[in-house]
Amino acid sequence: KALRKQGKVDQWWSRNLMAVYEFTVQRSKWIWWSLPVGLAVALWGISMVSTNYNITDNLPEGYKITEDFMYFEKVFGGYRPYEYALEAQDEGEVWDYEKMKVISELETYLRQLDYVQRVNGPAEIFSFLHMYQHKNKIDSFRFPPSQGEYEQYKDQLSRLGAQTATQNLIGRNGKKARVSSTIQDIGADSVKWAQAHIREWFEDKAEEANLSFKATGTGVILDKNAEYVRSSLLSGLLMAVGIVSLIMALLFRSGSMLFIALVPNIVPLVMAGALLGFTSTELEAGIAIIFAVVFGIAVDDTIHFLSKYKLARNKGLDQETALQITFTETGKAILLTSIILFAGFMILFFSAHPPTRTVGWLIAVTLVSALAADVMIIPLLLRRFGKKL
Repeated sequence: KALRKQGKVDQWWSRNLMAVYEFTVQRSKWIWWSLPVGLAVALWGISMVSTNYNITDNLPEGYKITEDFMYFEKVFGGYRPYEYALEAQDEGEVWDYEKMKVISELETYLRQLDYVQRVNGPAEIFSFLHMYQHKNKIDSFRFPPSQGEYEQYKDQLSRLGAQTATQNLIGRNGKKARVSSTIQDIGADSVKWAQAHIREWFEDKAEEANLSFKATGTGVILDKNAEYVRSSLLSGLLMAVGIVSLIMALLFRSGSMLFIALVPNIVPLVMAGALLGFTSTELEAGIAIIFAVVFGIAVDDTIHFLSKYKLARNKGLDQETALQITFTETGKAILLTSIILFAGFMILFFSAHPPTRTVGWLIAVTLVSALAADVMIIPLLLRRFGKKL
């Protein structure tokens, strides 16, 4: 005040920030009661969060690559690779009749599933040979019913060069085989359910034939990578909460202040989770990053608010006077920072990339909840638990 005269703009800020302060005083009971209600609604939304993300959700809208993807999905029965690796567990090879017959049963079963397409496997070759020997009748397309016929077809393959015909499906030592197919983009969690369903059906048959089998291929790697990134981001968030808690404990040297600082920063995280559930947005790796970003920004405003309050209290001011000074002097900085960040992240809303657009509006909306938590909840917590601070 000694350096410059307070103008109309400063008076406007002071007047409106004091109105917010007065609201926390007059409507404190209303704010307290709204917390459990809001938490219950948020937990309901969080319970609906799904991780069943689709590849199509990550494709840019209106671009040629998306058009090509959808063409493959519609015409060729799926883009996502879906494969099984099988290996002989005894002295025999996958070329043995009983083992190849079990592999044929797996191929036939996969062809019957609506979401699986273009099944290719080593037993399919023998089904084609069997159909060829029966004048190419469609109903003859099946695995040889007798071992004698199978050995006859196997001998034909050896003369034609069986290694060339099956080099992408059977290993050179004859111990390993691969059943390859594509699956429609039904979602990562749905694919896991399908794998469990197929395993339950095929496990006993494979064990009887001394075969081990497991899902493999780039589709499995893609899902595992997404799950790893998602879990790493969330575990990193928990680590960040722990580190911030330690820093705040050292900064304020008070357990009560640590509690007061953490509560409003949990609110935007819960808000973000609830929004994911209510908007049916799948929690995948690109979306999970919002929790770390929101927490980092929210903590910054909280430290700013509480530091100013602590400085005012250290000067010997009473609690309400310290809160008024904090609102008028720090409230403006917090509000302007939130507005700038809100506008910055809302730019992402115009992206053609759906996950980027989702990250933009989710962070922008949860920043508003972080601001509301700082200016509404912190004063109530200070009055209830921080009277001696």
